[in-house]
Amino acid sequence: MTTLTIDRRAEWKRRLSFSNLSVVYILVALVVFFGVWKTDLFLTYDTFSGMLNQNAIQALMALSLIMALSSGVFDLSIGYVMSLTSMLTAYLVSPQYGNLLPSSAIAIALAVALLAGVVNAIVVVIFKIDSFIGTLATGSIFYSAAVYVTDNVPISVGTSTIRSLGSWNVASLGAPVFVVAVVMVVLWYLMGHTPTGRAVYATGLGPEAARLAGIRTKRIQFTSLLVSALVAGVAGVLATAKFSQGSAGVGAPYLIQAFAAVFLGATLFRGSLFNAVGTVIAVIMLGTITVGLALAGVVQQWVPYAFQGLILISALGLGGLRRRPKAPTAAEVEPAPSAEVPAQPDGVPTHV
Repeated sequence: MTTLTIDRRAEWKRRLSFSNLSVVYILVALVVFFGVWKTDLFLTYDTFSGMLNQNAIQALMALSLIMALSSGVFDLSIGYVMSLTSMLTAYLVSPQYGNLLPSSAIAIALAVALLAGVVNAIVVVIFKIDSFIGTLATGSIFYSAAVYVTDNVPISVGTSTIRSLGSWNVASLGAPVFVVAVVMVVLWYLMGHTPTGRAVYATGLGPEAARLAGIRTKRIQFTSLLVSALVAGVAGVLATAKFSQGSAGVGAPYLIQAFAAVFLGATLFRGSLFNAVGTVIAVIMLGTITVGLALAGVVQQWVPYAFQGLILISALGLGGLRRRPKAPTAAEVEPAPSAEVPAQPDGVPTHV
């Protein structure tokens, strides 16, 4: 057996290992489990398409975090940016208020989302405030703006044609599913196959080393926060079309699961690096739990959250076992004998 054959086998063993594909294996196990438990209900195309439609906006929110987290910054404002763009879109298209064309309303809403990203970038990159605290503070400001505009009352889009965007579908898959597919492919290519993606990862893994290597780390983080806000803004627009109304509270529930999915997705494919494909698979896995339990008649609200928590711990914990470095043996830690030189006049030996 040649060395090349052994290396290939080792590489395929690594790629197919549980530590590299933990979420995929757990997803397959869940499909088998629910498929056996509720075969007639679970293993149908309607269930599959319904699960994708139900979790598309969640996936988009998780994808909004990929570049920011990869560049080493947190963005806790995405839920509030989503709420702000949702409210603004509904306000602008509603006959009672703006009565604008959907295209104009969407353009304005996304411009405001970009503006929110600029604010985040100035606070975090220019003012050098910790991203965790800075984006939490700016998120509160964005939320207060959404509440101020509408007095915290949901706004219906009325008869606006934006409702057609929420009901549009192909093969029972709604517009958000296709938007997620496009964003996922763009991020997959950008982060995994371009110099820009390598620069983003380098910035997140070691900003000082990346800066010394000539990477403009501040520009990378600034742009990453813009992308994060823009994708969250797209999610807000789609939420307005889907629910036919804008609400100041629409974005907050997506935040925790977005972070859970993106960190869970990092266990897949790219060796603990945040990646788009792994993130979408993680969202599908979490969505499978919710849909499967609902079809099984488990109506208690706390059960899906407990189930998801256990799955997250299992995937992250067991998936990381093989990544943990082994403890060195005594022989490995025993220092090599040092050479001695003749004693100095004071009688104390000197080691080299």
